[in-house]
Amino acid sequence: MRAFFLSLPLLVACGGKSEDTGGAAAEADGGADDGGGSGCEASASTLSDEPLCAEDYSLCVDVIPPADFSGTPRQLALALYTTVPPAGPPNAILATLDAPALAPCARFPVVVQPMLETGDFYVWANLYMEGGGTFVPVNDIDYTAVTDAAVALTGAPAVVSDLNLSLASGW
Repeated sequence: MRAFFLSLPLLVACGGKSEDTGGAAAEADGGADDGGGSGCEASASTLSDEPLCAEDYSLCVDVIPPADFSGTPRQLALALYTTVPPAGPPNAILATLDAPALAPCARFPVVVQPMLETGDFYVWANLYMEGGGTFVPVNDIDYTAVTDAAVALTGAPAVVSDLNLSLASGW
């Protein structure tokens, strides 16, 4: 397992497939599609086992590439938007990770602390690939994901629903 640590904000990312822990955040749907249309079987999140996810001013999320994921990831960026699709710069950039070790259907847990933004925001992920974009995703090369609904961020611990990546389109 890999961990990345940055100060202000503290960002922890652990690569590799998660094992079923049976924790409170575990999904128990018998291996059905994860609901994100990614073609991946559902797997249990390990974010409930991460002590930082229980602390105030933390945001935790699993980023999951689709089953047909391929290429070389250059940078993973997590941001907050008040409206989607994005029509300009994000309200806040939570984290950027260079060369994340992502694999098809493998959960990539990300912990951001301190996460000082408050309000209702969509959590957006851009995965920039080699040959892809820098600030704007390139269609059919880069990957994007967004929460289904805005997340109320209050300073309390926030464990966000999975971000299921899909090929960028419409940019």
